[in-house]
Amino acid sequence: MASEITVERKDGLAVVSLNRPDKLNALTLEMRVELTECFRRMHTDPEVRAILLRAEGRAFCAGADISTMGKDDVWGDRARLFRAHQMILAIYNCEKPVVAAVRGPAVGIGLSMALAWMSCCFQIQRNSVRSFARSAWPRMAARRSFFKT
Repeated sequence: MASEITVERKDGLAVVSLNRPDKLNALTLEMRVELTECFRRMHTDPEVRAILLRAEGRAFCAGADISTMGKDDVWGDRARLFRAHQMILAIYNCEKPVVAAVRGPAVGIGLSMALAWMSCCFQIQRNSVRSFARSAWPRMAARRSFFKT
């Protein structure tokens, strides 16, 4: 079986690819752990000057793989969420420029990963991309009651 996360390096650029197109790149626990370790390694690697985050297939990421959800107790679910947060923080804390090449849907943790708000320097999107941030967030922000305390 091919790896679900691939990393190619050339001339200071590391290309990190989600490689699970048959499941729209839905993230498994193993993928989250691998991405966390990958970004932590690249953060300290002097050979890496920039990182491109991309995905194979017609979707950037359909979010978390729900086939494994609901099988754990409360502590197992908390551990799963903790690992998801660690992955996002690894991208966010990486001091190298990160470019997210988003093609197709980016849902849930996939959207968080693509944006990693202050971390990703650019998001390259095709016309087919529809994301929560681009469609729903402006409408929610327009409702001032959303921000009232």
